[in-house]
Amino acid sequence: MLYNTILAPIDGIVTTVDAAKGLIGVYVAPEDSHEIYSPIDGAIDRFETYHGRWIREMGSFRVHDQTRIGALLINFEPLTLSIEVGHGKYITDTVKIDAKEGEYLNVGQRIGHIVIGSYYELHFRGGQRVAIHITNGQHVIGSQTVMADIYRSL
Repeated sequence: MLYNTILAPIDGIVTTVDAAKGLIGVYVAPEDSHEIYSPIDGAIDRFETYHGRWIREMGSFRVHDQTRIGALLINFEPLTLSIEVGHGKYITDTVKIDAKEGEYLNVGQRIGHIVIGSYYELHFRGGQRVAIHITNGQHVIGSQTVMADIYRSL
């Protein structure tokens, strides 16, 4: 079996661990570092947006409707990193991205940053066995804390 080690992409406090759903949720407090790192070795398949849009030629994602929470989804082959922003719930409404679609990133390589306090989730795609190594309430450090391993058949 092959496996990929998943590192925390952003600092924060683990709020949700649901192995059955393939989900880890982390709250990013204002005092946490807001740098975003690649959680895995691999290429970014695509970016998706939810209740927001790209500004400045794909350089930043922003939520303009302040009554909604928006999400920037960064899709890798085995997982999706979903970053929530929006003044309706969080301090910021903007995520700045330096990486590009199709770009291959090494685990721990910088992708961009959240302007300030937010929330993110890792969604593991079906057909894979995931071993989660963190617990609710644990503080994780971006590009340093091992969150999970993904096992794939050869």
